[in-house]
Amino acid sequence: MPGTIVTFYSYKGGTGRTMAVANTAWILAMNGKRVLALDWDLESPGLHKFFRPFLDTDTVSSTDGVIEMIKNYALAMLGAGRSEHGTLLAEHAKVERHAVSLDFEFPKGGTLDFVSAGRQNRDYSSLISMDWDRFYAKLGGGQFFDALRADMRDKYDYVLLDSRTGLSDVADICTIHLPDVVVDCFTLSQQSIEGAASVAQQIEERHDRRGIRILPVPMRIELGESAKVEAGRAEVRAAFAGLPRDMTQEEAHQYLLDVEIPYRPFYAFEETLASFGEPAGSPSSILAAFERLTSFITEGEVTTSPAFDDKFRLTMLERFTRKSSRAPAEILLTYVSEDRAWVDWIYLVLERAGCHVDTHCVDASPVGELQKKIDSASRTVTVLSSNFTESPRAKPTWQLLMDAHNSGQHSRMTTVRVAEARLTHPYNLITALDLGAVDEHHALSLLLAALEQTLPPSSELPQPVESSPRFPGGGQSSRPVVWNVGPRNATFTGRGGALEQLRDQLLRRGQSVVVPQALYGLGGVGKTQVALEYAHRFGSDYDLVWWISAEFKDQVNLSLAELAGKLGLSVGESVAEAAASAREALRRGHPYSRWLLVFDNADAPAELKDELPENGHVLITSRNQAWSQLAAPLEIDVFTLEESVAHLRRKVRNITHQEALDVGTALGFLPLAVEQAAAWLDSTGIPAQDYLDLLEGPET
Repeated sequence: MPGTIVTFYSYKGGTGRTMAVANTAWILAMNGKRVLALDWDLESPGLHKFFRPFLDTDTVSSTDGVIEMIKNYALAMLGAGRSEHGTLLAEHAKVERHAVSLDFEFPKGGTLDFVSAGRQNRDYSSLISMDWDRFYAKLGGGQFFDALRADMRDKYDYVLLDSRTGLSDVADICTIHLPDVVVDCFTLSQQSIEGAASVAQQIEERHDRRGIRILPVPMRIELGESAKVEAGRAEVRAAFAGLPRDMTQEEAHQYLLDVEIPYRPFYAFEETLASFGEPAGSPSSILAAFERLTSFITEGEVTTSPAFDDKFRLTMLERFTRKSSRAPAEILLTYVSEDRAWVDWIYLVLERAGCHVDTHCVDASPVGELQKKIDSASRTVTVLSSNFTESPRAKPTWQLLMDAHNSGQHSRMTTVRVAEARLTHPYNLITALDLGAVDEHHALSLLLAALEQTLPPSSELPQPVESSPRFPGGGQSSRPVVWNVGPRNATFTGRGGALEQLRDQLLRRGQSVVVPQALYGLGGVGKTQVALEYAHRFGSDYDLVWWISAEFKDQVNLSLAELAGKLGLSVGESVAEAAASAREALRRGHPYSRWLLVFDNADAPAELKDELPENGHVLITSRNQAWSQLAAPLEIDVFTLEESVAHLRRKVRNITHQEALDVGTALGFLPLAVEQAAAWLDSTGIPAQDYLDLLEGPET
C-alpha cells in the first residue's frame, strides 16, 4: 500500500509548525512506521535541530538535500534530449540517496529518516534563488515532482514535509503538487487565521481531483487568556467552516478543540521533542496534543506514543538542553507565607533567566537554616509587605540579611515591595522595587535589571500555563471566572508551614492532595480553614475554583451538576450525567485547564474516589486517614504556641502575651477551641484569668 505524504504549512511564521513536524514524525516512528521528514523550508531550515541528538552533523552537512536534489536534476536536463527524460527522472527522483537515518532504536522496526534543505555552505543562497516557472515549463519540473512523489510513497509509510511560510512557488509544491494531507497551521491572530483559511480554500479549488485532505490546526494556544481564546475559537470555526471534510458541524468543532496545540514556555528555549520534554499520560500535555493530531493524520491508526522510562527520558532530555556559558547566579528569596504567590512568580522569572534560586519562608522554615542559605547566595531578594513587617520572626531575619549585605563578604540584598505598605525602620534602609504597582512587563524589567540578569534571547515573558504561576500584581483580578467559595476568614492566623507544603505539592507535583486530620481524629484543627485560605490566597492562579461539601456522595454529584451549568455544558435532567459531563470537561481542560476543586469533609474514599476529576488540582479535607492511599497526605496539626498566642491577641483586646499563652495551653492549642475562647473573651470582656478559673472548674 503506498505511503501518505503530509505537508505542514503555515501562512505566517511563529506557529510552531516545525515542532509539529518533528513530533509527529517521532510519534509515527515510535509506532513502527517508516517515516521520512523533509525540510522544505529552504530559506529558514531548522527541522534538523529537533533531531540533533540522533544525527551525525558531519554526515548531514556532507549529504545533498532538497535543493541539490532539484538542482542536479535541472542541470542534467539542460543538455539532455527528449529520449533521456525518463532515465533522468528514474535517476534523480530517488529520495533515499539524500536521506540520513536517525541513530535511535525505534520499537517494532520503526525508522525515521531526515532530508535537509541542503548543504549549508557559501553556495546555498545562490542555489535557492531558482526560476521555478522555467523549471516547470522547460525542464519537466512537474514530471520530476510526480516521480519524486511516487518514489517517496513507495519507500515510506509516511512522508512529512516542513513547508515554508507564505504564498510562493515552493509553498505550492508542498501544498498542491506533493501532499495527500495538508496540516494547515495557524495561531489565533487575525492575520494568521485569515491567511491559513485562504490557502485552504485555494487548495480546495485547485486540486479537487486528488481530494487533498486539509486539517486546520490551531497552534501556540495560550489557555491562560480564556476570553481571548474563546473569541479566537469562534473566528476559527467561521473561517474553516466545512473543514475537515466529511465531518458534521459538531464533529468539526470538537476536532478543532482536540487538535489545539497549547503553548508551553518550556519549549521556547531549545528545540526539544515532547516525548522527552514531559512524561506521557497527561491529557493536557503538548505530547498528548501531538498524539491527537497524529491520530487525525493517520485516521485513527496511530493514537499514542509508547512511554519512556522516566530515568531514560530525563537522560535523553539532558542531550537537548542548552548549557549556559556563564555560572548561574545563586539567589535566595526570603518571604512570609502570605506572599507566596509573588514568590512563585519571581522564582519562575529568575529560574528562566538561568539563576539557581533557593527560598526561605520566614514563618515556615527553621530560623537556624537561614544563615547557611545566606552564606551560599550571591544575592538575596526579600519580599516586603505588611505581612512581612508584622511577622514576629521578621526582625531577626532582617538583621541577618542586613549583616550579610553590609559586610560586603556575602550576599548583596534587594528588596521588593509587593503591596501597599508603609515601610518603616528598619525595613526602609534599602530602597525597594515597587512591583505591586506596575504591570507584568514593567515588573519583569525592573526585577531583572536590579539583579543584573537577562532572559535568553529566544525566550518570552513567562505566561500562565498548566501550573506555572501567574503574575499576582498589576491590578489583575484575584477572582477566578468560576467561583463558589465562601468568604475569607479575616482573622485566619499562621499555618505558614502547612500552606507552604500544600502549595508545593499542588504546584510542583501536580497531583491531588489530601489534608487529613491525623493527630486528633476529630474536628477542630482547622482543615477546612486551611483549604479556604488556600483558595483565596492562590485563587488568581486558577480560572475555576469550586467548593464541594463532600460528606455524602449525592451532595458531590449535585455540586458537580451545578458546575456543569456554570460551564455552559449541554446536559439533560439527570444529575449523574451532568456531574459526569463536568468531570469530563475538567479532565479535558475545556473550557478551563487551570482549576481547583475542594472536596470538604469527605468521608469514605471508596465512595468518592471515582468522582475525583483528573488533570487538575484537587484538595480534600477529611478525618479519614485512608485518603492518604489515594492522594498525597498533609497533616494539619493544632496551633503552634506562637500561632495560638497571635490569634488570641488579634481577637481579644488588652490580653497580654502571658495570658494568651496560658489560655492556649489550657485548650491544648486546638484551633476551634482557641477561636471559641477568643470570641467569648472579646464579647464578654471577662478577664483572661477568670476564664482560666472557669476552665479549671470549682475547687473540691
